[in-house]
Amino acid sequence: KIMLKKDVVELASVLKNAVVSTEHHRKELHQRLVTRLPQKPLSIVGDGVRLEQIFSNLLTNASKFSSSGDTITLTMREHDGVAEIEVIDRGIGIRPEELEIIFLPFSFWRICSAALFTFLRLSIPSLHPLMARLVKTITT
Repeated sequence: KIMLKKDVVELASVLKNAVVSTEHHRKELHQRLVTRLPQKPLSIVGDGVRLEQIFSNLLTNASKFSSSGDTITLTMREHDGVAEIEVIDRGIGIRPEELEIIFLPFSFWRICSAALFTFLRLSIPSLHPLMARLVKTITT
C-alpha cells in the first residue's frame, strides 16, 4: 500500500526537481527542455515526493519517445484555481481515444506512429485516482 504524506507543496519546486532528476536522459539524446513556470508561487496540499515521481516519469517518457535533438516543453499555469501542467514533445504519440486509459493500472495502448507530436495536459487534481489522493486542494 502506498503511504502518502500530505504537506503544503510549491509546485514549481516539485517540477524543478523533476527536471533536474531527468536531465541525464535529455543530455544523452541532445534534447532541449523549455520550461515555462509562473512567477507567482502556486502551492497545493499533496505528497511532494510522489508528485515529483509522477512528473519525472512524464519527462522521462517525453525524452524516451522523442528523437535526438528534439525539444520538450514543460509549462505550468494556474487557471480558475486549477494548476495546469503541460508536457509537449514530438514523440510517437498516443491515440486520442486512449488518453483516458493511460493512467489505469495494467492498461496498455497502441502507439500512434503517425503522430507528429504528443501533447499532454494535466489538470490537478482531476487526472488520476492516485493524483486525487496526492493532491487535496489548490491554494494561491
